[in-house]
Amino acid sequence: MIAWAGGVVRDRRAPHGTHSDRGFEAFVAGAAGRLLHTATLLTAEDPQHNPRACHLLTLALADTYAGWDRLRGDDPYDRTRQYLAGRFAREAWHRYGRLSRTRRRPPGVLGALAPHERLVLVLRLHEGVAEEQTAALLGLPAERVRVLCDRAVPGSPTRPGAPPRPWTDPGRARADPGRSRADPGRSRRDRRAAAGSGRREAKAEAGGAGEAGMNRAEQEAAVRRILDQDPPQVPAGLYADAVRRGTRLLRRRTLARRTLWLLLLTAAVAFAVWALTVRPWVQPPSQTTPPVPGW
Repeated sequence: MIAWAGGVVRDRRAPHGTHSDRGFEAFVAGAAGRLLHTATLLTAEDPQHNPRACHLLTLALADTYAGWDRLRGDDPYDRTRQYLAGRFAREAWHRYGRLSRTRRRPPGVLGALAPHERLVLVLRLHEGVAEEQTAALLGLPAERVRVLCDRAVPGSPTRPGAPPRPWTDPGRARADPGRSRADPGRSRRDRRAAAGSGRREAKAEAGGAGEAGMNRAEQEAAVRRILDQDPPQVPAGLYADAVRRGTRLLRRRTLARRTLWLLLLTAAVAFAVWALTVRPWVQPPSQTTPPVPGW
């Protein structure tokens, strides 16, 4: 049976080692560099020495290999990235969770960020994942993802320790009509001058907001340029390790699935034997003696 999945024509009856392995090998050859770069940014390791990132990517690729025949047209890159982000989030919780908050953080610029801030920053700015998709991937509200991204961007007003953004009282942006009515002796020229001053302050505030927006866009562009620098080299044995782990994972899943079906079949047979032996649908005989008439 021929099926179309992921842009590759595959035979579902073909065992691993033929069409599936060739398609997975092509996927690893094309996407391993980008995925390893993402994993290295998540772990905040040196691109030249990133054993933890290589381990994370190997596990993610092994999971993709184990489910390669069940993709059914889904993008393998998204599946691998989803597993990579989820695995990093779980490991970060065990590494920096409540029981080990004092553990030393990795060095570097990204190492200064909290793991969840680093994860959101890499997904949003490096991978280009939309805010709603990032929230769904991490199981967080979209507002929380936005706040974490703002904290992770250098120079953001919401970043801890950053000075608060100056705020202008909107009452100063226009003349106070109550004061004008309360002071009938105030000249019309003074009132016009006060109104003009208020309009200039309002324009200046709007210009400051636009400039702040441009600064934020420039900051995000600078962060993207920093994240795109120094891509790591893909190790030579990555594909072989992923296939080996994926094969072992696939065997475990197959064994678990067959064991579950065997347990269900055993339960069904036991229920059928019990039903045929006990016959609960038959009304049991009466335990009382029926009355005998004619005495």
